[in-house]
Amino acid sequence: MSGKWQVLLGGAMAVLTCAFAVWRYLVSNQTTESLMTNLIVICGTIVSMSVLLVAIKSILENSQHKETFSTVLKRELDVWERQYYPLIFVDDDNQFNPDESGNDQDGACYLMLTDHRHILRRGEKIDGGDSVIFFNLPSSFKKNDRITFYLRKSMFKEVARMNNEDVKQTIAKLSKDFANAISSEFSFLVKAHGCPEGPDNKVTVIFQKDLDTPEEARELVKLLSYVTILYLAAV
Repeated sequence: MSGKWQVLLGGAMAVLTCAFAVWRYLVSNQTTESLMTNLIVICGTIVSMSVLLVAIKSILENSQHKETFSTVLKRELDVWERQYYPLIFVDDDNQFNPDESGNDQDGACYLMLTDHRHILRRGEKIDGGDSVIFFNLPSSFKKNDRITFYLRKSMFKEVARMNNEDVKQTIAKLSKDFANAISSEFSFLVKAHGCPEGPDNKVTVIFQKDLDTPEEARELVKLLSYVTILYLAAV
């Protein structure tokens, strides 16, 4: 804000300088030397005004493209999805679509590929039958809103077999381990719970505060990447 005021003040001073230079010439003896002196002052002031106009234009352009939580989140989610596609991708029927306040109108659902043959067959259309829900984003990002990650039994059967456990036991342990890791790594942002309610195949991540800054949007996408790495490491 101080930069804008400096530019406006400088512009006002430049206009006054030109006006005073003209006025001084009119009330002076109007000699050739006086004329040249005033022209030098006016030309120098015009140059300064040109620089100020460029600065004003830059400020206006920056204010028009100012980053917000919603714009940064949309961009970062798109980049994140491209990095993990086709392993993880947004549900085409439920895409992230922010309203005027920056909140998603319906929330967004992201899927995880179960038929990994598609990873090697780039360009093939992936439908719902080849994937399961990985996580749901909420319709807003206020305190106590939540993200739900799903730990599918079909994805952890082999891990359970290797540990000589029932797959339900394996997922129950993993959900608590996931929650502890998330809460520890992103304690400034969220609190995570493994099996807080209902079936023990989910991890619930609850926001500890309202998320409304561009940096918090970036941290949210970092959290999604972190959980993805945890998931892939555990499978």
